[in-house]
Amino acid sequence: MGLPFAEAMEHQLFPALGMRQTCINVPAQQMQHYAQGYDAANAPVRVHPDVLASEAYGVKTTAADLIRFVDAKLGQTPLDDTLRQAIAATHIGYFQAGKMTQDLIWEQYPAFRAGKRPEVILPKRQADLYCVSIWRLLDGAFFNNCSWLSTIRQANDSLTSLH
Repeated sequence: MGLPFAEAMEHQLFPALGMRQTCINVPAQQMQHYAQGYDAANAPVRVHPDVLASEAYGVKTTAADLIRFVDAKLGQTPLDDTLRQAIAATHIGYFQAGKMTQDLIWEQYPAFRAGKRPEVILPKRQADLYCVSIWRLLDGAFFNNCSWLSTIRQANDSLTSLH
């Protein structure tokens, strides 16, 4: 791409995924919305820049943009072929460490079934891994009748209509 990592993410990848409220370098006018943590002395702290900070833990996002990212990962968002192939490549195992397989941004572990020894469950095709949208997942048995779910949907719909 010929760009620094943060610039490529903020100006190319995030917009291509529809993630309009996601950044690596928080703009000054958005700092009031940027959550902070607290240290052992209960003093406010932010992420400290370090080697590979942007690449390892530097993305700041909103709940709505995170849902957009998950939807793209689950194949629920229309994407151009290049981006779709790039996302698919993040699910390919590249290194093995014990029973864990390291993908680009994911890890694969053997599946555990009650009362049985661990086994690796391999899908017949990638589409078998991602068969539902995030909303359908959130509508599942654990989330029925949750008032916060409709609040999240309304906020997501409001943000989407603004852009």
